[in-house]
Amino acid sequence: MRRICLILSLLLISLLPAQVVELPEVEVTAESSIQAYLYKKAMRFGSEVPAYDSLPAFLPILRQVPRQAPQLRHKQPLEFYIVSGLSTEGILRNHLSYYPKDPNIKLMSLEYNPTITNQEHKTQQLEIASSLQIRSHFLLPELIHQYSSRPGLRQSNLNVHISHRTNEFDIGDIRMTHPGTSLGFDSYTQELGGQTRKASFIYSRHSSLISYNNHSVEFDALIQESEAALELLYRIPQLRLPVEDLGLGLLTDFRNISPSVSMSYRPILRQKEYLLIQNHSAILNETWKDRFSNYRHLARNRNERIALQLYNLKADYHKLISGSRSLKYISLKAGNSYTVNSDQLSFNGISPQARSTDLFSSYFGAEARFLAQDAVLTQSAYINLDYLPCDDYRRLAYSPLVTIKSSLAYDYSGVGLVFDLDQHYNILGTDGSNLPEDVDLSITADYSINEHFHLYGGLKRVFGSKATEFMGLPYRGRELWAELRAYF
Repeated sequence: MRRICLILSLLLISLLPAQVVELPEVEVTAESSIQAYLYKKAMRFGSEVPAYDSLPAFLPILRQVPRQAPQLRHKQPLEFYIVSGLSTEGILRNHLSYYPKDPNIKLMSLEYNPTITNQEHKTQQLEIASSLQIRSHFLLPELIHQYSSRPGLRQSNLNVHISHRTNEFDIGDIRMTHPGTSLGFDSYTQELGGQTRKASFIYSRHSSLISYNNHSVEFDALIQESEAALELLYRIPQLRLPVEDLGLGLLTDFRNISPSVSMSYRPILRQKEYLLIQNHSAILNETWKDRFSNYRHLARNRNERIALQLYNLKADYHKLISGSRSLKYISLKAGNSYTVNSDQLSFNGISPQARSTDLFSSYFGAEARFLAQDAVLTQSAYINLDYLPCDDYRRLAYSPLVTIKSSLAYDYSGVGLVFDLDQHYNILGTDGSNLPEDVDLSITADYSINEHFHLYGGLKRVFGSKATEFMGLPYRGRELWAELRAYF
């Protein structure tokens, strides 16, 4: 009977014709709170190497980005970038960048910034630089000449240096990753209070990550005049620990020696919320170029020392707000550091002068960002606790105890406007006296005339506050400035 039923079933199936059945289109959707976060490690680029990053990161912008002229990436590659500007302080800015089509020459730049305030105060700075690439090697030669004069002070500085960096190379079984070397020559003449001092010296710095088998050591050395500093940091192999970039080593200026500790801990607490705790020690090299840009009439210190940051412990908490229409993110920050031979200002009776002293610094603060249509408001408040251990832990002069900053960016009829309100409270002078609070407003505007020209300018310190005036410090009263930028 079973055999008869099986035969009948096969005959029935063979009689059925084959048919094509079209199924209806079905769209399957799914929503999940789980998102993949992309972390991007910060990379250091030289000031003369243009770098554009088109890949957005999960981490929020920590500071308000100053408005800049748009880069014409949709047009032909940029060949010339020209800036010409003038301020009521008498500072003229002239800058030219040339991007040749030569594969080995990436950039050639020329900048000349003279000051024509009056006959008693004169400054000028000439800077010639280029960026070269030979295969995987990058060379950055640069020449800088600076001059300033005021009653009782006249000085001239000449600096020539070249920097080299590459990705990595091997020496046998030893691998050097991201090695960077700088070699320079510095010469200056200074007339201070009728006394003339001249000096010339060669300086050099090298840093790299040296690896052998599974062991890695960070090497950083600086030789400057009669001073030298060295940091050796052994990178501990990755363990089953939440701590990243863990390293232990030594930091010395060959007068003192200190342990060096490096670590980073960044857990994701929940969606769009994270915590970053890190500590680093480092050799700080404050170049005279940076000092001259901030303090145009600053006397050189005869006994300059290399600054060592023994530790720099920071904790940052960030949270992106997605459910609010206006509040976009909040952050809490705290930090503590100790720096040996830090550059601080003193007054020798004739001119401000940089002196080397220890600095114990702490800060606590919060920041929030709000968005309303075309306006972005960034609000921050910080408490700064800076003390000088060598002066019986006296408060650092001209360092406000409380700093409150408000920045409002707004687009109006094609003009980008930025209003910056800075408030500084509880400021001490060099003699320990209480200085008045410093509250002032600055306005910046930028306007794109066309694809080749961009107008940029503003008014600094609208209220004309001079609370921070100190014989050459920046931001002395109102300053109206304007720049015309050209792209070809």
